[in-house]
Amino acid sequence: MKNDIVLARPTLELKEKALDYRKEHFQHGEEIIYGSELFDKTESYEEWLSSVTLNTKPKTVSLHGLKDGTIILAGGGRSWQMKIKRL
Repeated sequence: MKNDIVLARPTLELKEKALDYRKEHFQHGEEIIYGSELFDKTESYEEWLSSVTLNTKPKTVSLHGLKDGTIILAGGGRSWQMKIKRL
């Protein structure tokens, strides 16, 4: 359905939607995407995706042993990014 909301981990298949989101964010003068695990600072989507994926695993997490994750919220032809942190 067009109004369904889907929560999904970032993937290569969502690359274009994620890049469109970042572009729209920047076009509205927002240079920082809070909670995006440096998506606003990393030029390569593939490099960012690798980092995000590693941060979901306790053995490869990069920040003080905190396990966290990023998901993409998509629905109605749009997508947004959300950050989930677990202590």
